[in-house]
Amino acid sequence: MNEPATDLRISESTELRWQCDPAMFDFETTSDIDPSAGVLGQPTAQDALEFGIRCMSPGQNIFVRGPRGTGRIRMVRHLLETLRPHTDKLKDRCYVHNFDRPDRPRLITLMAGQAPKFRTAMQALGEYVNEGLSEALDGEPYLSQRQTIQERVQNEMRALSKPLEKTLAESGMTLVTPNQGTMLQAAIFPVFEGEPVPHEQFRLLLTQEKITQEKFDAYEDQLPKFQKQLQEVTRKIGEIFRDAGREMKTLIQNGARKLLANHIDDINNAFAYPEVKNHIEQIVEDLTENRLQSDDERQPDFKELYGVNIVLTHTDKVNRPKIEESTPNLINLLGTVEPEWEADGRPTSDFRGVRAGALLRADEGYLILDANDLISEPGAYRAMMRTLRTGLLEIVPPEVGWMRQQIVTQPEPIKVNVRVILIGDASTFYRLDYADPDFRELFKVLADFDTEITRDKNGINQYASVLAQLCVDESLCSFHHSAVGALAEHGARIVARPNKLTSKFGRIADIAREAFFVADGKTVM
Repeated sequence: MNEPATDLRISESTELRWQCDPAMFDFETTSDIDPSAGVLGQPTAQDALEFGIRCMSPGQNIFVRGPRGTGRIRMVRHLLETLRPHTDKLKDRCYVHNFDRPDRPRLITLMAGQAPKFRTAMQALGEYVNEGLSEALDGEPYLSQRQTIQERVQNEMRALSKPLEKTLAESGMTLVTPNQGTMLQAAIFPVFEGEPVPHEQFRLLLTQEKITQEKFDAYEDQLPKFQKQLQEVTRKIGEIFRDAGREMKTLIQNGARKLLANHIDDINNAFAYPEVKNHIEQIVEDLTENRLQSDDERQPDFKELYGVNIVLTHTDKVNRPKIEESTPNLINLLGTVEPEWEADGRPTSDFRGVRAGALLRADEGYLILDANDLISEPGAYRAMMRTLRTGLLEIVPPEVGWMRQQIVTQPEPIKVNVRVILIGDASTFYRLDYADPDFRELFKVLADFDTEITRDKNGINQYASVLAQLCVDESLCSFHHSAVGALAEHGARIVARPNKLTSKFGRIADIAREAFFVADGKTVM
């Protein structure tokens, strides 16, 4: 039997299996330390993330690259909560009716927190138009002024028609004015036994020898001359009516503007924005031109027509929003226009159906997306990239044909500034970088997560901190420092490299949950 070679040495047991020294811990159990929302030591990734979060310059969107279980999303949440980036650029967004193009709702942008007050003010205006404006216009002094105009018109009509009526009476004829005496539709009839008769009936009277041929011939000879005079009188009366109509319209317009002045001034003073002033002017024009003198009894609900659809408002006016979208499909990203269904099944839509998506809710803030989820949703990745490239959010983009089949409303695009944080693995990163030339221009910040950390006191204490946070998040019992050491030893075995611990804490957390189950004797819910 051969002896072992003399140059071979058996390693010491400490080199074959690393054991955590209990003296490295400054606590008895994890309840003695402050829980941390951070992750295991990833200084490079943390520096990149801090830069991307603090720098809102164009193109500085972030791709967080690393395998699952390394604490990618935990670090993102932790830094966003810790840094709490502030801004004074938050805006409220509203859509209102576009009187020029109802299928293109108009966007009104207000300072953060003002949209609910604006909507309340516009509701008050709509309620007044519904209930008070017409009643006020039917009262004094507008009623007296309208009656004065009507009396003047009647006097001028009589003054024009009286000479013609006198001449006709002398010739055995008269004017017949249907429709309550309006001269605009008057006709000349011959008179028989004190009553006007139509032309055909007058001819029948001739055949019945109730009138003479001379009287009938005199009627027909004079009729063209009188009809010419009637046409001239009718033309002048038409001018009087048109002038009176314009005067009446001006009276109603001026009256409406005066009655609306308090509401309008209050709104313009409270919301000193050009688009608000323009919208108010269009409302007044719509009222005075199309509504107040309309014969259509089916007037719209002005509270709805002149209302405000708030698609984004902010109660927190300082901190940048932080949005996580777990289902990043087109509708959830861009928003949508919800249709209303008519009785016959036809869809209709207007400004009231516009709804915001994650890209708008994250305006001037951060949108966290899983890269694989994003690219698996048809059209979602391209829509997001176009929004980042142009800075304009189209809630119903032109190329989305399946959406536009039911929705004809195309809201005005919104200028947005969003910092997107994509979370994915290395293969997804290289795939996007290779296939999309815009990717490297728009995602210039790479936060690279390592799968291992240094095996020292700092690294082991990070294990303890994250275990403490796990206990808080999932209501687990506290872990003794010896249990933390055992988990650190397992982390060393997983990575299988000298002086390293695994940073795939998902595997360590699973063992911690199983340990709690064994210790507690029941399933963790």
